[in-house]
Amino acid sequence: MAQHRNDILERHGVEVVHLPYQIHPEIPVDGVEAGPRVGAMYANLEREAAAAGLPLNWPARLSNTRRALSDATAATWLAEAELAGSEAGVRATPGWLAHGRLISGLLPPAEFERIAESLGDN
Repeated sequence: MAQHRNDILERHGVEVVHLPYQIHPEIPVDGVEAGPRVGAMYANLEREAAAAGLPLNWPARLSNTRRALSDATAATWLAEAELAGSEAGVRATPGWLAHGRLISGLLPPAEFERIAESLGDN
């Protein structure tokens, strides 16, 4: 759902480099029950998915996504990327580090456009 924000950055001349970041490393290998998804954050995600034309099907369980990286090379690269993100202050996804500024969360497109305009001038 953040792809549109990437497009905004690129349109303003800000290079986008994709790095993985696991937001819930505490989830055990077999996952956890997700529970109800209510509140403003979930409503916003539903609006964003609809605006992007993406189906949003909430799973009953949250998975530990680290298991998808069985290759030791991928695991090493992921650890390095996560360390870089952590050192930059990343605590949520999506997140962008542009010209030394951390942009965190799925901000409204108009706000993101304003930030991208200011970054593109650098």
